[in-house]
Amino acid sequence: MPADFIRLPGYHDAELIGVSVDRDARVAQLRFKRADRPAATVTLHGLQDFRIVDLIPQNVVSRLMIHTETAFLEDEIRTAITWARNLSDTQLVPDERQLQEVIEKVRRGTLSVLILEPSYGAELVASFDSLTEDEG
Repeated sequence: MPADFIRLPGYHDAELIGVSVDRDARVAQLRFKRADRPAATVTLHGLQDFRIVDLIPQNVVSRLMIHTETAFLEDEIRTAITWARNLSDTQLVPDERQLQEVIEKVRRGTLSVLILEPSYGAELVASFDSLTEDEG
């Protein structure tokens, strides 16, 4: 049984200070100002799902978690993907087959799910193929 999730170190109390999404390239970049470390950019490649809400001038991170083939919780992935695909003005709730496809892709290592839990401000969920993290 895999671990629950991977918590990216150095992001507790970091500020999300920039977001860039390139739909055609299927890439999202998240820029963080971190408390005790250099600033960092997390780039999500092969973006499939992406939802962010409550982006304000100051966005403080509580936890930045990634569900991968070695560390995931099915129920948390179901909840996150359902939230990411259900916009406030629509009723587009994924069905069980779609959710199971996402979980199987995570299990096979072809998809990961990132969840940004806020202390204040922006909340984010994204599913993607790969991630890079660059400091500075």
